[in-house]
Amino acid sequence: MTVNNMTKDYDYLLKVLLVGDSDVGKHEILSGLEDASSESPFCSGNAYKTTTILLEGKRVKLQLWDTSGQGRFCTIIRSYSRGAQGIILVYDITNKWSFDGIDRWLKEVEEDYRTRRLMSI
Repeated sequence: MTVNNMTKDYDYLLKVLLVGDSDVGKHEILSGLEDASSESPFCSGNAYKTTTILLEGKRVKLQLWDTSGQGRFCTIIRSYSRGAQGIILVYDITNKWSFDGIDRWLKEVEEDYRTRRLMSI
């Protein structure tokens, strides 16, 4: 089968990063996805899963990336955020320290996305 004959099994592809300190539950969020396929990129400390959802009659393929929460991976997060349509900041509700760390991660995100529109929920 040639590339021209291949059809996509989705209408839209969205790349979303899960960002936060170590051990806040990013991996557990990915583990909770049923029927998602596991994929590991070349860089250690990062992994992603893909899943397809139906939204308003369109098939949306989500790539959810679990980024390491270690500070040394901040530059890696910058490279993975290129082409990302969304970032979800994750913290552990039982750990105030991890919630306080959200400010640091938000600053990283804002720095990388300064020319793009940000939305907080």
